[in-house]
Amino acid sequence: MIEQLWEMYESAVAKEYDLQKREEFYLNTIERCTANGETVGILRSIEVLEQNKQKTWKRAFEIYCKVRGKDVDSKFGFWQPLSEKSPLKEGTYLVTLDGAICGNDEPIIGMCGWKDGKWDEEGYVIAWMPLPEVYENE
Repeated sequence: MIEQLWEMYESAVAKEYDLQKREEFYLNTIERCTANGETVGILRSIEVLEQNKQKTWKRAFEIYCKVRGKDVDSKFGFWQPLSEKSPLKEGTYLVTLDGAICGNDEPIIGMCGWKDGKWDEEGYVIAWMPLPEVYENE
């Protein structure tokens, strides 16, 4: 029964996210609030049945990330501001660069190497995230 509720929760989160991405007429706001109420209701039911709030909310966060294309384990999809933290290991990362690197006013996304505590484009990296895992054909 709990697994069925988790499936319903994931479906509701996906529906809510889809509504958030749309920019349509005023009914969208009502639909989003309704979807959010459905999501919260399912989650509260799971919380009561599992009787382990920490476990429930951890899985809910994992589902939230999955629906939005973010990988909790690798941190792919989570921008890390350089002002807060640098990568722990050398490699190539997805980065947000100051647009001045190519004459733009707005920041741009690119890839950049991190080696010996420095970026290939030192002074231009604003934020970074690890690259996703390579696709493997099953």
